[in-house]
Amino acid sequence: MKYTPYLLILILFLLLIHLKYQNKLENYTSGPTHSLYNGTNLTNSYQLTNYILDNTTTEIVSNDYWKKNGFYHLFEKFGKLHFPETAYTDNVMPTLILESTAKCPILFSLFNSLEKLDKKSKTNENTEGINFRNKIQSMFFNIDETVLMDFPIINLKSSLVETVATVEPIHYQPNFYFAIKNIELQTDFDSLKNPTPIPPIPPTPNFVKYIDNIPNTPNQKHYQFDHKQATFGVTEDYTIPDILRYLDFCYTTLCWGALNIRLMKPLDNHYYGFPCQNNNCNSNKNYFYLLPVRVRQICYEEGKKYTRAKCNRCASCVVVYFDTLPDKFTNLEQNISLDLSFPPIISSS
Repeated sequence: MKYTPYLLILILFLLLIHLKYQNKLENYTSGPTHSLYNGTNLTNSYQLTNYILDNTTTEIVSNDYWKKNGFYHLFEKFGKLHFPETAYTDNVMPTLILESTAKCPILFSLFNSLEKLDKKSKTNENTEGINFRNKIQSMFFNIDETVLMDFPIINLKSSLVETVATVEPIHYQPNFYFAIKNIELQTDFDSLKNPTPIPPIPPTPNFVKYIDNIPNTPNQKHYQFDHKQATFGVTEDYTIPDILRYLDFCYTTLCWGALNIRLMKPLDNHYYGFPCQNNNCNSNKNYFYLLPVRVRQICYEEGKKYTRAKCNRCASCVVVYFDTLPDKFTNLEQNISLDLSFPPIISSS
């Protein structure tokens, strides 16, 4: 018993050493180990084309050494194919619009649980809409548990397709539209769906759609096959799990890159943070990709390999991985795009 005070002092001393080392490890007080590059030049400005490189890396602007660098670039060879850097504005978060008719049985309940564009009906987001939002948030963070967010990550809307009162299109298919714009009016949505081309430059797509091309004629099927189907497993069967896989793909198009959790700095407000690289949003360097500490803990408890962090002002995101990056992200450098139209094999006559 007479040694008890000495043992307690020793334990406290060792604990203080451990905490000091942990603080040094997580807050990088030992000095910077990585640098920000744009092209082959060191930079201190933020652009979605920037790379993070380990200070000992000699190969500039390449994903070949991502394991050493702790960073895998996604925007340059994947993200900008869907949303160019000019599409990222400040104070705008992603919007998902479900377009359907008033009587279409596909996703009928979900359609009527979301707030309408132009607020054409008195329906606001009800319990089913809130549950859908919660599932999207869990998908975004790659966790099974439902978490409450301090700031929203998506706007949910529905768009009513006008039809003759007694006639419902037989072959109509609803569709989801994912954009990084604030869309509140039906007229704005319609103009974005059908942008005016300026020859010879084709119009820039404003959306990532659930079904890429819906045929105008019932017997002419149009197939598109890219990373949405091949890598993320979207089958376009209108089930909620499949819609979440589609949104997993959509949010990945908004990711600047994938970085190791060790590159994010713990903040006093129980977040991990890294400066947002969208210059349209963060030219003053005041905004961050934020990952709640509790989400990281849930990922560890559920055995997840990665999660995501979103800027607290704009739509830009990052994938945050813990040990190694899943193949579904490293595969995105390979361009997969098939656009096929098949004539009907069997005549209806």
